[in-house]
Amino acid sequence: MGIGLNLCSEVGELLGMCSSTSLGETMRFRYKKLLQPHAVKRARNLRSEMTDAERLLWKRIRKEQIAGFKFLRQYPIFYNVMGHESFFIADFCCPRCRLVIEVDGPIHELQMERDTERDRILSLAGYTTLRITNEEIQNHIGTALRRIRFELSRLLTDRHGE
Repeated sequence: MGIGLNLCSEVGELLGMCSSTSLGETMRFRYKKLLQPHAVKRARNLRSEMTDAERLLWKRIRKEQIAGFKFLRQYPIFYNVMGHESFFIADFCCPRCRLVIEVDGPIHELQMERDTERDRILSLAGYTTLRITNEEIQNHIGTALRRIRFELSRLLTDRHGE
């Protein structure tokens, strides 16, 4: 598939250090400069509006509580696919392993196609998306944490095997 892809996820990359196959240096900088304030503001708003399930999970994964891995909440991931420049805000992200955790509530049953497309774009950028339902977090937090640990372990094993 001939998709031009330019993704920037780290704050330092927002300043122009990411690679691009579809935009010139000037356009890339302009794009990030224009979108960054909006993304940061939106992420801050989402942090203050976390669901009960998101708050519960955050208490368990923040401050490197899962095997020393650092997670960030409401994490902006910028992309440019086929000329469409925008960003997603991941519920949680471990940049080191490029693992995105999405906490899915009832609304996600109505937007499966949208979630699948979002996961596809994140995959093109080298991110793995792990979806966990509100119910699993609220009723089976241990299972949810084991799934996260398993995925982190798998991603590290895959990375070291390359």
